[in-house]
Amino acid sequence: MATMIYATLNLETWNLEFARAGHTYPLLCRNDGSTEFLDEAGGPPLGAGLHATYEIQRLTMEPGDTIVLYTDGLIERRGKRLADGEAALREAAAAAPSEPEAKVATILEQLTGGEEVNDDVAILAVHATGLGDSISLELPADPDQLIGIRHILRRWLTAHGATDDDCAAFAIAVTEACANAIQHAYGPEDATLELEAGIEDGAVIVTIRDRGSWRSPRPDQGGRGLGIMRTFMDEVGIDTGDGGTTVELRRHLGSTGR
Repeated sequence: MATMIYATLNLETWNLEFARAGHTYPLLCRNDGSTEFLDEAGGPPLGAGLHATYEIQRLTMEPGDTIVLYTDGLIERRGKRLADGEAALREAAAAAPSEPEAKVATILEQLTGGEEVNDDVAILAVHATGLGDSISLELPADPDQLIGIRHILRRWLTAHGATDDDCAAFAIAVTEACANAIQHAYGPEDATLELEAGIEDGAVIVTIRDRGSWRSPRPDQGGRGLGIMRTFMDEVGIDTGDGGTTVELRRHLGSTGR
């Protein structure tokens, strides 16, 4: 037999759904400092029966909430009650910083530091962030960051009344601008890019900045990114210099582009 938890999280709505097969209860750390084990969904471990059924628990995470998933090795200790391990987890999670990596590190230190642990320990924390009137991000100049940029931009645009066409247009244009910065503006050394987004007179303005030295693409490198950006945006501005390159994308919500 084996225990398992299966969860899905919509990063646009922060709707969480999960089912448990004999696994430990997820811990919800609310933005007001309180904690709660999510124990409504249940079901036997995998392999315990041929006709097992599993309930699904659903909730919407609020900005500032953190969900903590973990294996039983984190809270079970030989000769101690499981309830004591659960209480220790709640106390450690409530006192830990909200930033996910710091929260995980604090929980691990509090619950496993100086103790003999006889089982594997795995822990995952996801923190729900709120989006205000603008976005300001500084990210590694790494292609792996592009999918995260598209997710957060779509969430922000949707919250400000953007249509699916608006979201798709910005996803394409911003991906091109960021990919160009990553590909052309930097060498092999570590580097970052900055992304800002805001609304002015009904138009969304997204600005992408790098700190590298711009190099015009060779013929074999494509060079179609600027044309793609102009297809989907109302206006595209580019400013290059010794301190880096700035790309400004502007589109009125509901626009059909060019």
